[in-house]
Amino acid sequence: MNKGSKDQKRKIEEVQKLLSCQKVQAATLLLNELLHQRPKDPKVLVLLGIAAIRQNDLPKAQDFLVQALNLDENISEAHFQLASVYLQQKKFDEAIEQYQKMNNLDASHFQAQINLALAFENNWRYEEAAFIYQRLLEEDSENTYVYLHISEVLIKLGKIPEAISYLLKAQELEPKSAMVFNHLGRAFSRLGELSKAIKYFEKALLSKPHDVQTLYNISQVRNYKQGHFPEIKKIQEHLHNESNDNEKILCHYALGKVYDETEHYERAFYHFSKANTLSLKHETFDEKAHQDDIKILKDTFDSNLIQQKAIFPLEGTQPIFIVGLPYTGKTLLESILTKHHRITHTGQQRLLLDLSKKACHFPEGMKDCSNAVLQNIAQEYLFNLNKLKVKKASFICDVMPDNYLLLGLIAILFPKAKIIHCTRHPMDICLMHYFHWDEGKYPYAHELQTLGKYYQDYAKLMGYWQSIGIQNRIEIKYEALIEDPQETLVNLFEELDIPIDLNLKLPTLHKYEINRWEKYRLYLQPLIDVLYQS
Repeated sequence: MNKGSKDQKRKIEEVQKLLSCQKVQAATLLLNELLHQRPKDPKVLVLLGIAAIRQNDLPKAQDFLVQALNLDENISEAHFQLASVYLQQKKFDEAIEQYQKMNNLDASHFQAQINLALAFENNWRYEEAAFIYQRLLEEDSENTYVYLHISEVLIKLGKIPEAISYLLKAQELEPKSAMVFNHLGRAFSRLGELSKAIKYFEKALLSKPHDVQTLYNISQVRNYKQGHFPEIKKIQEHLHNESNDNEKILCHYALGKVYDETEHYERAFYHFSKANTLSLKHETFDEKAHQDDIKILKDTFDSNLIQQKAIFPLEGTQPIFIVGLPYTGKTLLESILTKHHRITHTGQQRLLLDLSKKACHFPEGMKDCSNAVLQNIAQEYLFNLNKLKVKKASFICDVMPDNYLLLGLIAILFPKAKIIHCTRHPMDICLMHYFHWDEGKYPYAHELQTLGKYYQDYAKLMGYWQSIGIQNRIEIKYEALIEDPQETLVNLFEELDIPIDLNLKLPTLHKYEINRWEKYRLYLQPLIDVLYQS
C-alpha cells in the first residue's frame, strides 16, 4: 500500500471515529477533502450520505448514496442507508426494494430485517411483515420489540386474540414495561373489552406515571360522563411544562374528549382546535394533488369503459365492498355483519389497489388493460383475500380506507359485487375527523375549510359514479343504523340476499353521536360556509 492510500485509509478511519462520536461537522469537512481527492470513491460517498443523514439532510444523503451505488452496487451499507432514507421519507416501495437488495448481500443483518418488516407494515403489506417478524422471533425468541410489532400487524389483520397471545409473551419478558401494558390496553380496547384495557393502561401509569401516550390512551377508553377523571391533572401539567408538539397534541385531544363528555363544549372545542393547529405544523395535505387524482379517475372511467371492460363474474367467495369516508359507521357495520356465520373479514388491507397498480398502472393504464390481465387481477385478489380471511365464510367484507375511489375498478372486476355505501350527516363526519387524533392518516382533517372541501370532493365523486351507471350499491345511513338497527339490518340482509341471523348480537350503539355537531355550531362557521355555499 502506497503512502497516499495509507493516508486516505487513515482519514476514513478518522471520519468513522468522528461519526461515532456524533462530531458530524468535523467528519463532513474531512470527507469533503477526501471527495476532492477521490471524487469517485464509493466509500467516501457512502460516508457523506451517512453524515447527511445525521444532519437530517435526506435529499443530500439520497444523492450521495445513489452515486455510490452507481459506482458499486454491491455495497450493502449503501443499500441499507439509502433504504433508511426512503423509510424516513415514507417512500415505502423504494425502501423495500433497497432492503431486499441489502438482504441479498447480507442476510444476517438483523436491523435491515426489522426495517424491511416496518416498510411492509407501513405499506399495508401486513402478511409479509408478519412473516418476517415471525422469522426474527425464531432467531431471537426474547426480543420484546418484535413481539410488539407482530402484535400490531396481527391487529391490523383482524387477528386480535392472536396478537394478545404475543403481547402476553412480551409481558413475561418485561413484566413492568409501560410499552407492553399500552399495547395490551389498545388490543383489549379493539376487542371492546374496555375494563381490561383500562386495567392495563393503569398498570402502564404505575410504571411511568407521567407518560403522555398512556395518559392519552386511557382518556380514549375512560367514560368521563360518570364524573371520574383521575388523569386530568397530569395531562394539564404536561401542557404547562415544556412538552414537545407531539405531546401537546395528545394532551389537547385528551382534554377535548374530557370536556366534550362533561358538556363543557367551549373548552372542548378550544382543545380540539389547539390539537389540530399544532398538527398542521407537521402534516401537510396537497389539496390540488388530491383533486388532480379525482380528475384522472373521472377522465379514465366512463360508462363505455365499464361496459367494454367488465369481466365475467368469478365464482367462489364473494367480496362485499363497504365504502364511504371514515367515521360513517363502516367499521361498526363490518363488526355487525361479520358476526353472521356466512360473512367474514380480513382486517386492514390495500390488496386490490396494489394489484391493480402493479398489473395495469391504475388508474391511467385501465384503458389499455386487456381482459386477461383484468381476470388475473380479480383472481389473484380473491385468492389472497381467502388467505387473509379470519374465518371460513362465503362472503368477505373489504373495508379498505378510501375504497370509494375504486368504484370504477370494482365495477369492472366484480360487476355483480354488492357495494354498501355508508353515509352520515356531513357535519358530523367532519366533526369526528376534527375531534380524533388520526396518527397522520388524514392530514386534510386539521383545518375546517380544507375538511369541508375534502368532503365535497368525495360527495361529487360518489355522484359521478352513480351518473355513469355504478348503481348496484346499498345506502346505509349511520343515523338509521343507530336509531333502528333491527329494521336497517333486516333490509340490508335482504338486499345482500343473505338470510338474516335473528340472534345477531349488536354492539353498544350511541344515539348521542347523532347531530353531535349541533352542540358546536357556534365554532363551525368556516366548515358550514364551505359545505353549504350556494
